[in-house]
Amino acid sequence: MPSVTFVLPDGSKKSYEAAEGETLLNLAHRSDPDLLEGACEGSLACSTCHVIVDPEFYDAVETHNPISDEENDMLDLAFGLTETSRLGCQIKITKDIDGLCVTIPRAYSGFWYFSACKVKNLLAETILYINDEKFDISHDFSGLPSNLIFRVTNPKFSNEQLTISSDALLIKNRLFDKSVYIYIPSNEVNIVVHGDEKKNIKCHTNDSSHFVVRLNDLPSSLRFNRNSTVIDYIDTLRYEDYGLKCDVSENQQSVITEVNDKSNYIQFHLDKEPSGNTKLGFDFYTYRYKNTASPESYLSIDTKFDYEFVNHISASRVNFNIEKFLIQSNNFSLAADGGVQNYNLVTSSFKDKINVAISNYKELISFMIGDSKTSDAFEKLMSSLSEKTTDDSVQFSIKYDDDVGSSFIGKLSITDFMNQLSKITQLTKDESSS
Repeated sequence: MPSVTFVLPDGSKKSYEAAEGETLLNLAHRSDPDLLEGACEGSLACSTCHVIVDPEFYDAVETHNPISDEENDMLDLAFGLTETSRLGCQIKITKDIDGLCVTIPRAYSGFWYFSACKVKNLLAETILYINDEKFDISHDFSGLPSNLIFRVTNPKFSNEQLTISSDALLIKNRLFDKSVYIYIPSNEVNIVVHGDEKKNIKCHTNDSSHFVVRLNDLPSSLRFNRNSTVIDYIDTLRYEDYGLKCDVSENQQSVITEVNDKSNYIQFHLDKEPSGNTKLGFDFYTYRYKNTASPESYLSIDTKFDYEFVNHISASRVNFNIEKFLIQSNNFSLAADGGVQNYNLVTSSFKDKINVAISNYKELISFMIGDSKTSDAFEKLMSSLSEKTTDDSVQFSIKYDDDVGSSFIGKLSITDFMNQLSKITQLTKDESSS
C-alpha cells in the first residue's frame, strides 16, 4: 500500500498507508479527523484542504492528477499559496507516488476561507441574477478572519428605465456581521435615463458615502434561490450620504447635498413575518444648510413611512410620520409635523393628522410655478383651504373627519381639492400650448 507523510504546521510528521486510488483528503480524515480540514467534503467548493506538495513529488502528482481550472479557482482563495500547492481532495494516491510528502500550511482556520468562498459565490450569483451578466470579482482575504473585501470591476445595472454604472464597487463584510458595506472608490457614478428624452447624469460622491445592506442571516449562511424575493434575504437597505453632487448634462442642472456632523440617509426596512404578513418601512433624513451660523434655517427633513400587507385578511395598514419637515429660505418657509396612522386603502380613513404651516406662501408658489394665471389659481386654492391665515401665511391640517366620513386638506375635502387641482393642471396645459 502506498504511504503518505504529512508535515504539520509545527514541523512534526505523521505517516499513514493509503488504499490505492484513495484521495489525500479521505486518507487524512480516516486516519486523524483533525489532521486536515475539508469543509465542502471534497466537492471542490472551498480551499480548506490546501496542502503544499514536496517539490520532489509535484511532477508525479501532476502527471497522475492534472490540476483543473476549478481547482485553480479554489486555490486562489487559499492562504499561503505556493507553486506546488494543491487541494487534498483532488489528489488520488497511487503506487506511482508512494512516499508522497505534503505540508499542511500554517493558516487561519480553513472554516473562514470556506465562509469567504461562500460569500464570494453568493455575491457572484446575486449580481448575475440582477443583471444577467457576469462581472470580474476579485478579493482581498488578507484581513481574515475579521474582514472580507471584494472588488467588482466595471459594474453596470440596467433596465428599460435607466442604466447605472461605475468603475468599481468595494464590498466589505466583517466577522459575524450580517451587514454588507458597499463603497464607490472612484466616487463617480454614471446614470443614463432612457426614454423619449435621454438624460445623462454624472454623480460625484464623498469618500465616506456608502450603502449598507443588512441581511437576514450571515452572508456565508445564505443560499441563493432564484425563486426567492428580496424580502427573503434583506432586512434593511440604507444609503448614507456625506456629500453628493449630480450634474445633468442636457440642461446643466445640478443637485447638491451637504452634511453637518452626521450623514443624510435613505433607509428601507423589509420584514416577512412567519404568518406571511409583509412589512415595508421607509426612513428619509436630510439636514442641509448654507449658513453655518444658523444651520437650522435652511432644510431639515425627518420622515418615516410604514406599510404592512396582511395576507390572511387581505388588508393593508399604512403609517406616515413626520418628525420634522422644514424648508426655509429668505423668502418663504414650509414646515410640517404629525402623522397619519392606520390608513385604510379601501375607505381612505385614518387617525391623527399632519399639521402644515407656510409663511409667505405666495413667494413659495412663485418660486415653484413663476408668474402666470396658474400661479394666481394656486394662490386662490391655498387661501381657500387655509384654516388660519395671517398676513401672507397659511396654516392647515390633513385629517379624517369620522362624522363626515371623508378626508380633508384644511377646509376642503379631498374630492374638492382634487377637482380644483385638476382645473389648475388643465390651465397649465393650456398655457403651455399657447
